[in-house]
Amino acid sequence: LLADSTVDYICAMSAGIAYSGDLFEMAADSLYYLGAEREIVYNKNRKADTKFIVIKHLDFSGKSNKNDYVISITGTEKLKDVEVDLRYGSVCFGGTTPEEFQIEQNKSLKEYGDNPNIPTIHRGFSDYVQTAFFTKSEETGKMGADYIFDILNDKNAEDIYITGHSLGGASAIILAARLSAMGVPADRLNVVTFGSPAVGNQAFADWCRGRFNLKRIAMKNDVITGVLQGWLGKRKFVQFGDTVEWRRDPSVRHNQHAVAVYMDSAIRNYYKICMGMPGDNDHNGFRYADKNGIDIYTIELKPEIIFIGDKT
Repeated sequence: LLADSTVDYICAMSAGIAYSGDLFEMAADSLYYLGAEREIVYNKNRKADTKFIVIKHLDFSGKSNKNDYVISITGTEKLKDVEVDLRYGSVCFGGTTPEEFQIEQNKSLKEYGDNPNIPTIHRGFSDYVQTAFFTKSEETGKMGADYIFDILNDKNAEDIYITGHSLGGASAIILAARLSAMGVPADRLNVVTFGSPAVGNQAFADWCRGRFNLKRIAMKNDVITGVLQGWLGKRKFVQFGDTVEWRRDPSVRHNQHAVAVYMDSAIRNYYKICMGMPGDNDHNGFRYADKNGIDIYTIELKPEIIFIGDKT
């Protein structure tokens, strides 16, 4: 795997790309510079209106083979996503096929007598993953998971990362668990999440242990990462995985949960650790402007500050 800061940088930019807006198009430009390409995949039903990005032709290994991939799942950005977030009842986790996933989810927890040893997950997050990855699109006839299996079956494919911010991070964890249940080995499933809420109970966390590699990045004082435990208790929701706490830079005005804050921290770490912080006037940053040449966002790469934000 890549050095941690490089993985964090690429995944944070990828998590941003999954959203709409000028800042996130700037993030896309940063990956295009590395030779990456993206494909946007949509699906929609009454339960969820989903979107994820397949980012391909990256070179994680430094071998110049450009056969590495990121699957980036969109976080909460529209009303339907809020409905998904608020559908916080628990459902059963189980099965080894898309059909079985839905059957297990539809089972009543009363059948198990509220047994804490039964793995359960957030209903809304499960609906989102089922729609995005395990339900055929009426337009293409493909499931979202088909794009992933195409990559897995490509003998030239190297590392695959699944990432997302907030709802996208929660969905990334469930997706990895589903893929593991379908037989994908742990060494092919690398998950990096940003500001993800908890996904399921302790039994689910125990089931996931050793089945995929999970790095959970949480900004200090990001309330979303603990909101479900606070509302519903740790009996129903727990966090798990390798947890890394970041701190928002004082110069950044966004709240701690904003994806821009995670992107900012990832860029700071990347340039400090991997690239060294450029300090001369020839390398003082990047400017992003609208079509009229008016500054919208800048990233200033200086020894004392890196800033992402609204300059107006």
